Amino acid sequence: MKTTDDCKSGKRKKEPWLMPVTKAFYEKIRLKGEYAVRKLGCGSSAICNLMKVIDAYLLQGKEPHYGEWEWILSFFYSVQSDIDAAIERRRRCRERAAERKARKEAAIAEAQAKEVAENEAVEPETVVENFSRPSGIADTDSGIPIRDSLDAALTNGRGKG
Repeated sequence: MKTTDDCKSGKRKKEPWLMPVTKAFYEKIRLKGEYAVRKLGCGSSAICNLMKVIDAYLLQGKEPHYGEWEWILSFFYSVQSDIDAAIERRRRCRERAAERKARKEAAIAEAQAKEVAENEAVEPETVVENFSRPSGIADTDSGIPIRDSLDAALTNGRGKG
């Protein structure tokens, strides 16, 4: 994690959320677990054990084994369907967000390509065809350098100065 010295704004950078459910849902499950622990009269370490089981299921898909305390098994299996539904909801939300981002990037790329195509639409031949030389300026085929013929045309043959 970055410290306040590493960040430009002076604020600490947030750790990325790695759980496949929202923070709000995770907090809701934690509060339900605390309520169950309090009602059962278990010690304060019981909520830590319960959350380790839930974290293992969320991160690795591991279901608790039957060596766990019975109340942990009961609580886990009572909320497992809610957890699975929350994981699926979050997965669909991420897919929709990725689709929106891809559509936005495609629209930006299309707009940039259209702009480039419009800028390249001017044909050099059209510009050359419409160009006409002022009278008195010699072509390079005449053997007179263009610079000299320009000077002559500008001074109308009176010489320089």
